[in-house]
Amino acid sequence: MVTRAGLGQHCSFNRVLWLVFPLVLFHSAWWVMLGCYSIGLADFMSGQLGTLASIYVVSSVGFGAAFASGLALRRRLRSRTAVELPSGKCKIRVVVLCLTIGAVVLVIANAWMHGLPPIFRSWGFETEVYTQYGRWKGVLFPLAMLLVVVAAFDPDTRVSMCAAGLGFVVLLLYVARGPLSLAVIEYALGRILFGTGRPARYLGTLIAVLMVAGIFGWLGETRSGRGYFANAMQIRNEYQGWPVGLLWLLGYVSFPAENLVALVSDWREYEYGRRMMLGMLPAFLGSADRADERYLRVLPNPLNNVPTYLGWAWMDFGWLGVIFLNMIWGATGALLVERPLGRGGLVSLVYYAAVVTLFFNDHLLWFPAFVQMGLAYVIERWVWGRGVGEPRRWVARR
Repeated sequence: MVTRAGLGQHCSFNRVLWLVFPLVLFHSAWWVMLGCYSIGLADFMSGQLGTLASIYVVSSVGFGAAFASGLALRRRLRSRTAVELPSGKCKIRVVVLCLTIGAVVLVIANAWMHGLPPIFRSWGFETEVYTQYGRWKGVLFPLAMLLVVVAAFDPDTRVSMCAAGLGFVVLLLYVARGPLSLAVIEYALGRILFGTGRPARYLGTLIAVLMVAGIFGWLGETRSGRGYFANAMQIRNEYQGWPVGLLWLLGYVSFPAENLVALVSDWREYEYGRRMMLGMLPAFLGSADRADERYLRVLPNPLNNVPTYLGWAWMDFGWLGVIFLNMIWGATGALLVERPLGRGGLVSLVYYAAVVTLFFNDHLLWFPAFVQMGLAYVIERWVWGRGVGEPRRWVARR
């Protein structure tokens, strides 16, 4: 059992580090992207590191200004008297059961309509391509990711690991590395920021991260195989002997950056919100249409068609879109930073995961993210109630 006043002690961050946490994640993600891009993994990469660095500088100004302004508008926080926090164990189990039922029903329904999930291709079965398989993935993936995250709060380690494992299995069935990455990040941050601090909790976090690092390589070979990947992604000869998992990770980070550089260099027919809006809609309303022929013609390698979190904003508004989107991300960070369970804590994990993976795609202004945030807010309000677990109290400045 932890206390409200003690929440700051069992977290790994002191007050200052907690408040700047979104900034740390933002700049860390950008530095990783710049570092991986500088390697020049593929022949189609132009090596325009200066252009990418310029985008980083503009993004940092927009994100930082909005984040600082948002924090300035928030009330000053003051410590409150220690009170025991209910674990919400029974309610957590109910939530886990409901999420499990929802996810399993959708998996069975897709298997009934579309056959075996894409993961079975690795064992020689004929399946649909992972990008085309199944329906209602905009609901299924958030359910699976939430199952992983909510499981982190169950006080029973065995139940927690089993429930989280089930969520991971669902995502693996669909070879959904993007949602799988987000789920792992949310799971790890949930344990670190809101966990009890017991060694078993952190051991489980480490195991989950290591498992996904290994799974990335396996999924890479499952999707395409080493030879096809090296040829399709035009991997330079000096890197083709590297482990396929490492190649996938480096490509996962650096190829979208190259797409962003290509858009900044060549895309001038702005669409004033259309591309960004399509990402916020469910697939059956046309969200898949934003990767159309006109967009693919601009890319140096159309087989890799994600443009980081900024690509769609550039296609709509150019530099104004870059500034505006970073301001949205910064202001959202100021709104969600230091949120306790019951008042946006689970929602903040969705935001933090989006920031960590900004080098790949926009996982914040994204329909599955909206679904997950909405469900997360309802779940935490029911399980923990309003304000339970808050490390500080909102009070007006006198």
